[in-house]
This record gives sequence, C-alpha cells and structure tokens, in this order.
Amino acid sequence: MFDEELLLLTSYEFSFEECDGLVKSNMKKLTNYVHLSPEKLDRIGEYLESRVSRDIYRRRTGGVLVSVEAMDELVSTCKPENLNLFVESFLKTVQRLLECQEPQMQVLATQSGVIKKTVSDDLVENIWTESHMDKIIPSLLFNMDKSNQPSAAQLTTETAVTSANRPSMGGGSPPELAETCLRQLVGRASYAHIRRFMKPVLRHLDNHGLWVPNQFAVETFRVIMNSIPTQHSYAVIQLLMTHLDEKSRSEAPVRTGIAEVLAKIITIAAGECVGPSVLEIINSLLSHLRQSVTADRGAGTHKDQSDERQYQEALIDALGEFANNLPDYQKIEIMMFIMGKVPQYPGDRERQEADSEGEVLLQNMLLRSLLKVSTKYTSLNLATTFPLSFLDPLMRMSLAPDPEIRLIVQQILHTLIDRRGNLAKLDKPRLDVTQLDLQLHKCSRQDVMFIKRNGPEMLLCLLESLELANNGLDNLEAVYRTLALLWLEVNGPDFLPDVLRLTLDMQEIALNSEMSQTLRINLHILAITFANFVSCHSNVPGLFQYVKQVVSARQLASSHLLPDLKSHYDPHLGREPPAAPLLLDQARLTEVLTTHGLDASRLQTPFSNMMPSSASVWQKRQSILQNSDRDLNNITVEVDSMSSSIGLFKAARWCRGESMLRACGRARPCRASPRRQVVL
Repeated sequence: MFDEELLLLTSYEFSFEECDGLVKSNMKKLTNYVHLSPEKLDRIGEYLESRVSRDIYRRRTGGVLVSVEAMDELVSTCKPENLNLFVESFLKTVQRLLECQEPQMQVLATQSGVIKKTVSDDLVENIWTESHMDKIIPSLLFNMDKSNQPSAAQLTTETAVTSANRPSMGGGSPPELAETCLRQLVGRASYAHIRRFMKPVLRHLDNHGLWVPNQFAVETFRVIMNSIPTQHSYAVIQLLMTHLDEKSRSEAPVRTGIAEVLAKIITIAAGECVGPSVLEIINSLLSHLRQSVTADRGAGTHKDQSDERQYQEALIDALGEFANNLPDYQKIEIMMFIMGKVPQYPGDRERQEADSEGEVLLQNMLLRSLLKVSTKYTSLNLATTFPLSFLDPLMRMSLAPDPEIRLIVQQILHTLIDRRGNLAKLDKPRLDVTQLDLQLHKCSRQDVMFIKRNGPEMLLCLLESLELANNGLDNLEAVYRTLALLWLEVNGPDFLPDVLRLTLDMQEIALNSEMSQTLRINLHILAITFANFVSCHSNVPGLFQYVKQVVSARQLASSHLLPDLKSHYDPHLGREPPAAPLLLDQARLTEVLTTHGLDASRLQTPFSNMMPSSASVWQKRQSILQNSDRDLNNITVEVDSMSSSIGLFKAARWCRGESMLRACGRARPCRASPRRQVVL
C-alpha cells in the first residue's frame, strides 16, 4: 500500500474540480516530495496511471488532461538517474491514450513521450565536433529568427486547437527555446570550442544574407557575448575581425553590417583585453579603414562612395566603443598608436601642397578615429595627456594645408585640454564672457611645468595656423576655443606674458602681412577678444581696465573690429590700418605687468624671433625622440648575467691609482720598477 504521506499528496493534487486544471502550488509540493524521496516515483507513477485509466473509462477528459500534465511535469523535473522508476507507468499511460477512440486523447499521447537511450551515442561525448555543430547551430539560429515564424493569421484552426490543448511544459515559443539552448551551449564552451561554434554562426549569417539588415546578427552576437565565459569573449572578437578580413572584397553594405555588429559587442570584450591584444584590435580596425579609404578613391559612383563612407563611420564607431571601456592609460597608448599611423606632412610648404588627395582622406579618417577615442578619455594632467611623442606630431598636423584636417586637430585639442566642462560654453568668440559661468581653478604644479616646457611652441603653432589663407570661420573659432581652454586650465602668472605676446603677434600679422581683408579683420577681432578673455580670468585688474579701454574705443570708432567674426565685410572697411588707440600697445601691457610684479621681458620679443618656425621645432624634437629610441634599442643586457638578476648586486671593483687617473684622462706612465715587498 502507499505510504500515508504519499496518499495525502497525490489525493490532494486531484481533489479539485476538473475545470480548475492543475494547481501549481500543489504540483510544486509533489515535485519537492519527489526530490526528497525519489524512491517513491514508481508508486506515484502507478497511481497516476490508474487515475488516467479510470478517467478514460468514465470519459472525464478534464481529469485525463490534469493527470497527463502532472506526469509531464514530473518527467521534466526528475533527475535522469531516477527516470527508470517512472518511465514504465508513463509509457503505459501513453499507450492507453493511443488506444483510446477519441482523437483528442490520441493527439495528447503524441505530444508526450520519453526517449530512453540504451546504446552509446557519440553526440554525448563529441558534441563539439564540426559535423555536429554544423547541424545544431544553424537549426538553433533558424528557430531564433522570428522572421521565419508563421504569423497568427497563417495558423490554421486545427493548429490553434492543438496548441490550446497542449499541456504546459514550462517552455516558451520556438525562438525563446532556441535562444535558451544557444545560451546553454555557448556557456559551456571552452576556449578550444569557440571556433567550432562560431564558424557555423558566421556561415549561416553569410548564406542567408543576414548582415544587411543586421538586426538578427546583432541579437545573435549579443546572446553569444553575454553567455560565453568572460575570459573567452576576446576570442569571439578575433574571429569576427578575421571574418571581416575575409569579406574585404564584399559589397560595402555587407562589411558595414559586420562592422556595426562589431561596434555593438566590442565593449563586452574590451575589459578582458590587455597588452598587445588591445593594439592588435586597433591595428586591425585601422587597416580596414585604410583599405576602405583606398576603395573610396576608386569608387565609380556616388552610391559606392556613400556606402564606403558608411563603412568607415562604422569602423570609427567600433574603435571608439572599444576604447570607451579601457582604462585611461590604454587610451593614451591607443591615441599615440593612431597618431603614429597618420601620414605626417614634411617640413617645407612646397612638399605639403603636393600631398595627394588619398593621403588627405586617410589623414582625415585616422584623425577622426583619434577624435573618437579622445572623447572617451578623462584628462588628469597635461603632461600625462600630451606625452612628447604624441604632442609633436599632433601640433604638426595643426598646420596641415587642408582646413578640415586642421579643424579636427583643434577638436582633438579641445577634448583633451578641457577637464572642467567649459568647452560647451565656448561656442564662439564674444566679449561678455563673465556671463558664461566658466570653471576656473588653480593650476597644478605638473601643469605649470608642462606649459613652461611646451607652452611657447604650442602658442607659436596656433599662431601660424591662424595665418593660413584658406582658414574658414570654423578654423578661426576652433583656434580661439583652444587658446581659451588652455588659459582656463593653465592660468598662472608665468603663462600670462606668453599669451599677451600672442595677442600682440596676432595684431602684428594683421597689420603687416599681405592677406585678405576678411582674414585681417578677423585676426584683429581674435586678438582683442582673447585679450579680453584673459583679462576677465586673471588677477590683474590693470589689464582688465586697459583692455576695456581699447574695446570702448573700438565700439566708438571701428565696431567692425569687435565680435562676431564674419566671412565677408564691406569692401570699404579695413583699407587703412586701425589707429593706435584701437590697438593693443606693447608698452602699456609691459607697464601693466610690471606694476603687478610680473615678468614683462617676454613681451619684448615676438614668438617668431624667440624660436624658429613651429614645423622645424617639432621636426627637431621628433628627431631627438627617434635618436633616443635608437639609443635605447642599442642597450643590451645579458639575461643570464648577475647584472640582470633581481636582488643580486655585483661587488664593486677595486681600482688602482693608475686606473683612476687614466679614466680621468690624466694617467701617468707606469713605472717598470718592481713592486716593493711589504714585510709584516
């Protein structure tokens, strides 16, 4: 006979009316009891089988449905090793349903079943083999793709009735079940298995054209990246990059689809990339960008060019998303790496003008990639943000002949210099800067040292970029924002004479150079506007009063020499140089600085006389860097020697008097007389 506790549970389970169906809470109690006492499964099965037989005989369809659903629940929840205790009763129940004359009972029997393996199957041991993966993965992906599922209107009445009568197995729709299976499969993959399931995934997306559009591809790779062990996520990125290499000759929309998928999932793997793997991914993305630029030049139609540009944007987005999740020190390395890939302009202007259109396009794309990374970087101090090997080529590119490239360089400087959110407030040059609520803090010692070493060269480079004839308003405003941000970050008294000398040089260029009327007037405006900006954000009241006096004089006599900048002016304006009261006077500025105890000696010498042209300065410093790198590469250390062993030190060598003098260059000739014998 059944145990009393077992009888209570099973009877309580079926003590309700048939219309109520299976009571979940009572079913949960029964499954918990089975887990605690699996040896009672055979008795439970016998009881349920007898209930089904009695209900079939009495034509109680509701009771049959409840009993079969309960048996299905027990089959799905019990452990495989305990299934033998229950399977006999379950199969007898299925047999009784099949033998019933009612079609509904027969359909119910076909929806239930147990497969008992009695022979070994290599699928259990070798599921990761290529032949098995080629069958499993495409089937899962086909079911995951909701576009392959029939709509509600396509379902027949018979199918709907069958689905309604189907007992709940705790599952969901085919896409949901397939996604669950894929998650479980990928989650159990080792590093050696990643390639085996990734190949069928990529092949399925290729064969069914699922890269364009790529919504399903994005969803699939998100499932994979969120399910795979974290330490193996980088391998998926590598395989996707390799697949992009293989598709280098495919249509641009296909490559764009792959690159967009890469941009969506690359952030998941970024945290696991260290050392060379980071630069490996960056280098691969830059190589694809370079190839796309080459293809863009050879594109025959406007549509082909547009498709290539979309592909380039997708690559740049992928690069930026990858860098977003890296630590700041790696972002600096990435920016230096990208800067090293940008074709540099030669020092002489004639060769600059001869650069090909292809190089300009490549420079544009690489610098935009650099700009994307720079927006993700958080700057702490200028010396760390601008190492010499990065600052030098960047400032040289600020003198590029192409105005768009110069604009991108200034935007890079904006994002890297601004540390307090002032950039968004500096939309254009203006005089009422006190209303902007700009953040101004005391300059750190590291920034002071940085600006002492590099400030004059940077200011000279920005000054020379203002002289270029093809500057547009965007270029002039961008240089102004760079200067304003630089002053807000490094507003020390040692830097004040340099920025005031810069305003005088701007004014001097506008007075003496043979440039267009528009550029001359705009330079006068920039000079007074920047001087006003500095005076409003410095602790020198005399400077503020003097600049305000010059501004008032211009408002009365020459209002066109005040903001805003314009692309065209009245041809009658600017024919004669402005009168002296309308200009910044070197003597007055010197007097102001001296009155406040500041060094005014640097105001006496223009930047152009202080140092050679900025291009030659950067070239010289770059050659010094290359020579120092070459010297470091020539240093060799013997690996097995004592000098290369950690924690071990060589004993100091004894040096005789002759050796010491010889080392100092004053060695005296050694006497040939024998040594005296010391007798103790």
